[in-house]
Amino acid sequence: MKLSDVAYQRFKESLFARRLSLGAVVSQAELVDLLDVPLTPLRDAVQRLHAEGLVEVMPRSGIRIVKPDMELIRHTYQLRTMIEREGIRRYADVCDAELLASWGERHAAVERALDAGMGQPEIGGLAQQVDDDFHRAVVGSLRNPIIDEAYRQTRDRVALIRLDQCYVLSPPLIRATMQEHGRILAALVRHDRDDAALAMDDHLTRSMHRAMGI
Repeated sequence: MKLSDVAYQRFKESLFARRLSLGAVVSQAELVDLLDVPLTPLRDAVQRLHAEGLVEVMPRSGIRIVKPDMELIRHTYQLRTMIEREGIRRYADVCDAELLASWGERHAAVERALDAGMGQPEIGGLAQQVDDDFHRAVVGSLRNPIIDEAYRQTRDRVALIRLDQCYVLSPPLIRATMQEHGRILAALVRHDRDDAALAMDDHLTRSMHRAMGI
């Protein structure tokens, strides 16, 4: 792995571990110390992070960590919806009964854990893993590496938004997410591309509203 890739990965790890504050301005020297990488690969990584919308380079002032606003939330979810709407239509064509039964069981397991009173962080981690795996499978069904890369960047922005909102997968939120996924899965069982797309649109609209605090 190139040192610039190491710097890029360490920056994101530090960001999502809250070792870097959203909206803060940091110097290159501070990042060199924090990430333990040389200056030149750091600069390459910062350019990549800037292109992905995670930082702003401020000449003679430093590097500002982006703090999400309403416009960023809307734009992020608009792109996510465009990608996943197409993905779910494709998924409706290719998923078989065995795969759908597996997804149904994984979602049901989360709801059983909720009913049994599983606490945090275990229930949050379980629900997040099912949610991430399901959405990645949907997008992955398109088999398009360009879309995969765009979606990866979009998911990073979603993580940034959730970081800013101090997002916690509470039991009511987990149950709502599982139920929204359930409506998508029901359409997939029927191989109904249009209903699956409508259910995905509804799920992502609700997700955006939750991110906005609506």
